[in-house]
Amino acid sequence: MATMTIPETEVRSKSTNPATKYVYSFGGGKADGNGKMKDDLGGKGAGLAEMTNAGLPVPPGLTIATEACREYMRKGGVS
Repeated sequence: MATMTIPETEVRSKSTNPATKYVYSFGGGKADGNGKMKDDLGGKGAGLAEMTNAGLPVPPGLTIATEACREYMRKGGVS
């Protein structure tokens, strides 16, 4: 597994918001996100949300938000 390092400025500049949504679901013709949320869901997550909202047959699933990864990196792992 590859290790990723985030810039020190990003580690310290963001405050943790307890209301931040980390998991977005999709399937059954409904998605929590949309295609314009690439910064939040990543390209694949935004694409899956957009295809789901468009009515294409997408198996149900979930996308972990990019902020969840950043929070993981800030904290150095799972606590």
